[in-house]
Amino acid sequence: MPATSSSRFLAAVRLTAFVLLLTAAGAWAAVPALHDLFDGKQALAYTAQIVSFGERPPGSAGHKKTQALIKTVLTKNGATIETDELPRPRRVVPCPS
Repeated sequence: MPATSSSRFLAAVRLTAFVLLLTAAGAWAAVPALHDLFDGKQALAYTAQIVSFGERPPGSAGHKKTQALIKTVLTKNGATIETDELPRPRRVVPCPS
């Protein structure tokens, strides 16, 4: 029985899906689970360090130190940091009545 173009197409789709599945399975096997990477003692140490900065309202010295620490830790662990600079909100002054 000769193969039709639609049956060849379906066979090609199945083969492609199978190859992609094998590739994805190999990639997942190489990535450790997040819970294996988590270090509770280090997380507590970072928390203590951030608390030592004092109050951290936006724009304060404590806030800037916290931002710097987060960026340092993430880049040390291989992350790429992207930031968005947002405009400051306008101060709303109520009208006297």
